[in-house]
Amino acid sequence: MNILFGATGSIAAHRGLELARALSKAGHDVRVILTESAARFVQPTAFRALVGPTYTDENFFESALHIQLSEWAHMSLVAPATANTLAKLAHGRADDLLSASFLAKGPPGVLVPAMHESMWLSPMTQQNVQTLRQTGFTVLQPVSGDLSTGSGMGRMPELQEIFGLIEEWESVISRLEGVEVALAYGPTAEPIDPVRVITNRSSGKMGVAIGRALAAAGAKTTAVQGPGVPECPALRRFRVETGAQMRKALERAVESARVLIMAAAVADFKVAEVSSEKLARAGNLSLRLEPTQDILASLAENKRPDQVFVGFCLAEKQGLLETAMKKMRAKSVDIMVANDISSLGSETGEFYILTGSQVLKLGQLSKNQLAVRLVETIAEVLS
Repeated sequence: MNILFGATGSIAAHRGLELARALSKAGHDVRVILTESAARFVQPTAFRALVGPTYTDENFFESALHIQLSEWAHMSLVAPATANTLAKLAHGRADDLLSASFLAKGPPGVLVPAMHESMWLSPMTQQNVQTLRQTGFTVLQPVSGDLSTGSGMGRMPELQEIFGLIEEWESVISRLEGVEVALAYGPTAEPIDPVRVITNRSSGKMGVAIGRALAAAGAKTTAVQGPGVPECPALRRFRVETGAQMRKALERAVESARVLIMAAAVADFKVAEVSSEKLARAGNLSLRLEPTQDILASLAENKRPDQVFVGFCLAEKQGLLETAMKKMRAKSVDIMVANDISSLGSETGEFYILTGSQVLKLGQLSKNQLAVRLVETIAEVLS
């Protein structure tokens, strides 16, 4: 895979060298762009010796080099990415070789921030991160640890995590280029009164992993996300709370989408009579619940022949496959992902993928790995 690798002016630039070296040793063709600041932390000769072709701003005015690099690359990666670089890319500035090349390339790409915690948590940086994610870039979350001054959230994730993500994505790069996908994820929250809600323990981690894999595959994703979950890469986004709001947003999204991925954990029940005032905390409280609408089944009633619908089945391990097959038929979906309830909120799970012609027993996978296998399956079904 051809990887356009950028490193910027952070004390973590030496870790960028380690990552670029690891990718090169794994067989990827890596070409490096160093910003002027990055070259002060790690000499370009180190990248040339350990990785391969390396460019700096001295090459900026060579004949259309930024276009040549962008057309050559299958994907782009900036590690470390400073707050300044995130701002440039978010606002389309192209005043050096790295920003011009990455602007020309566009998504899919991975940005790995590294900076002081105060800079990462700055509202301006967070707005830039949101903009980049909405345009299809994957912006990884920095972790807490030792920084150049003190400690806090702003440290690059472990190199193995970044390396693993790139390796996992290799099989899906451009597999869904230009395909419109509607992705619903996270919980819903049904009101009891103006303050209290009925919800569930969905973390949204699966949806984020799927969103990243879709971005790597070149899909045009519309994300419909429930409350309190992280954002995934998406070109368009709806933030909802209730099941009814989620259904309304998905009705709009599936009008043009080829694929619907229903990874959301929609509340099964809602309060029959919602109080308009906060209920007093006195004595016992009884609530009358009624079932919510099955969003996936209702949308499938108007499914076009060219569309692929994906559902998720979370159930007890005993009888999991039978339950998943029954739901697959009842909801008229093309692909069903099944896993047992023990994976709720976890980073891993034991997964199955069911299609009309096969049952894939995937075993214990991370949610990132499952997302890649799911995107591969979607591409196969579409073709």
